[in-house]
Amino acid sequence: RLSTAEADRFVSEQTRIGRLLGADPLPDTADDLSQWIVSNAALAPTASQARAIEFLRDPPLSLPVKLGYRLLFQAAAATVPAELGDIIGVTPRQSGGRIGRLGTSTLRAALGASPSWHLALVRSQAPIPSGRFRQPLPPQAQCLLVGSER
Repeated sequence: RLSTAEADRFVSEQTRIGRLLGADPLPDTADDLSQWIVSNAALAPTASQARAIEFLRDPPLSLPVKLGYRLLFQAAAATVPAELGDIIGVTPRQSGGRIGRLGTSTLRAALGASPSWHLALVRSQAPIPSGRFRQPLPPQAQCLLVGSER
């Protein structure tokens, strides 16, 4: 979970990119972005969106795998603002947030931090959180470690 300052910084970074691409107006804070999304006049259900939601709700998979996907769907639905949920026909279950947090923490414990994230931090010369990454970068990425964590 991002703090308010971290979320605002993320939106600000993306806004700079959007302005370079000619988009305007753009939100300046995470709250502004959330409000823009849920109050956008162009929001409306579509046939394609309904098919996508139905596929995610009931994918053509074997029963054991499908049960896992249903838990993922519930967790994802818990992140959708109520206004959008009404439009796309997704109603989060009360347990969805807990399912998502439990699933995420279980995956983090089992898999450790993402090597892609590690590599992105190195490439951008951002600080590397100590103790976060269990595995070293692959040998072909070692050339990027310009004093950052050698």
